[in-house]
Amino acid sequence: TDNPRFQVRGNRLEIQPGQSFQANAPYSILVQATGTSGELAQEVIQLTAKPDLFVSIAGDVVDSGDGGLSLREAIALANLDPDHDRIVFDPALPVDKIMVATVGSTMDGPSAFLVSTAISIAGSRPFSQSGPQGSNNFSAIGDRHTGIFRPGTAPEMRLFTVTASGSLRLEKIDLEGGVSRGAQQAPDARGGAVLARGPFSLFYGSISTSMAFGLNGPNPGKAEGGAIYSETFLQLFQTTISGNAAVGGTATSLGGTGAGGGIFASSAGPGPKVLQ
Repeated sequence: TDNPRFQVRGNRLEIQPGQSFQANAPYSILVQATGTSGELAQEVIQLTAKPDLFVSIAGDVVDSGDGGLSLREAIALANLDPDHDRIVFDPALPVDKIMVATVGSTMDGPSAFLVSTAISIAGSRPFSQSGPQGSNNFSAIGDRHTGIFRPGTAPEMRLFTVTASGSLRLEKIDLEGGVSRGAQQAPDARGGAVLARGPFSLFYGSISTSMAFGLNGPNPGKAEGGAIYSETFLQLFQTTISGNAAVGGTATSLGGTGAGGGIFASSAGPGPKVLQ
């Protein structure tokens, strides 16, 4: 069986880091359970690897007639399918950073992308001596990362909001420039780059220059998690969190609090927090 390729976490079957699968090929796992009387039950479960969603357009566009797939289109397709989807990038993309310029969701404040199902995004691409190296971030095995960033000219928004029904796993992805800002109806700001009400993992990546700002005014808002606000399972592995901030709102007397300039992990939420 293919058990070493997977891991069980809670009620989820997850792929081990660094694994690759052939689309539409069969795989199997052996599941074993012990009953209350000590009896052993085993069953082999057959799995089929779904084809990856292949991002071939660098622009932040939605255009069904352009013959390709943008990151925004790939995430929208993945959200339509309750099963896990993996998104990968064309090695021939002309840039190493995907610039986001459009607010895709206003749930929990403006976000570029909403994740409501199980989605993985793999940013690893082969190293090229002649191609552009915009992310300036390379792994030890010589491949390059993919960046997702919000330029200063774009509307203020965080990069990802993960709903309670969703989960997001990023591998060799560098996030930059997300902003969460409190508003009149919701003065508190959470997660400058990622607000995760469902499981969130980041492997071999980074989050930088992302900010959460509580609302200024008579009832100043809190700011929690300049880079990440997490309510449940959180896993970071060989990841750099730097240059982020959580700034509470200001008032004439007492201001709002700012907590977790890099990470705010709610202790009330279920699931472990694993930082390596």
